[in-house]
Amino acid sequence: MGTQPAIACDFCGSVIPKSDFEMGRATILMKKRYCSVCVSAAIDRSKREDFVPQFLTPRPGCLHSPLRLADDAERGLAH
Repeated sequence: MGTQPAIACDFCGSVIPKSDFEMGRATILMKKRYCSVCVSAAIDRSKREDFVPQFLTPRPGCLHSPLRLADDAERGLAH
């Protein structure tokens, strides 16, 4: 029997035991591996009132929706 390679947390580098994934203490989200400590820290950060995400979420809607076309026209963008 072969052994599975160790899985390291992408944030702190600690080795994540397989049992942590099986028990839901560790997770993989958007191709990033979180150990139990880092997943808890990420959840705590997201609950703070002063938390501001470090990413921009694209506006929902169709590429050719009337609102998007009007917004793009105001910015000088043509489709």
